[in-house]
Amino acid sequence: MDPERIARLNFDSLEHASLASAQTLNAHLKDVLPSEGRSYVLLDEIQEVTEWERLVNSLLADGRTDLYITGSNSRLLSGEITTYIAGRYVTIEVWPLSFREYLSFRESFAVDDMADTGAEFTRYLRLGGFPGVHMLPLDEADARSMIMDIYRSTLVRDVFARNRVRDAEMFERVAAFAIDNVDNPFSVLRSTCRCIHEVPAQVDRPWDRTQLSDGAGRSLCDRASAPVRSERQGDSRDG
Repeated sequence: MDPERIARLNFDSLEHASLASAQTLNAHLKDVLPSEGRSYVLLDEIQEVTEWERLVNSLLADGRTDLYITGSNSRLLSGEITTYIAGRYVTIEVWPLSFREYLSFRESFAVDDMADTGAEFTRYLRLGGFPGVHMLPLDEADARSMIMDIYRSTLVRDVFARNRVRDAEMFERVAAFAIDNVDNPFSVLRSTCRCIHEVPAQVDRPWDRTQLSDGAGRSLCDRASAPVRSERQGDSRDG
């Protein structure tokens, strides 16, 4: 592939701040890309570009651009993208690292020495699969702080602000319950009611797993999941 047909811009960088509007960015792409033939455009953190939706529509309308956009903000929710470019895009979901990917990532990018596989697996279980956490020799406190920043920027800032949630404390309690029961089926209404009436006052930080795993937290989770288990047992008896 001819490098002259590729344009890649990251709008997290101040280097491209002057291009952060649809019209100026469109003019820049016309200047740097050939006027004929297919071009490949990669725009990272596209939500920083004013009226990015119009730019995307314009680039797709000419039929010559293979366009890739990424973003990490509530303004890039799939429902909104569907409104602007319905039927003309494919979503590529990006997940945290699997353990296999984690080992490969650590081998390639980590600045500290890797331990044996068992120790690395323990580290992976404790700190998760976000790549940035494993690039530096962080202690557990610093790593958890980085994870909390991700939590705040996605769940709290985007979801909370976007939906204009009025009860911040209840929002965090429900989020804590959902995170702690990620591998269990539960009713949203039931879990919300239980959070209102039964979650102890001290359990008000979803990132503090030690509090969620104390006796009160386990009791809450057991009671919330009990109806589901009972229904399953009833189904098996009926069969």
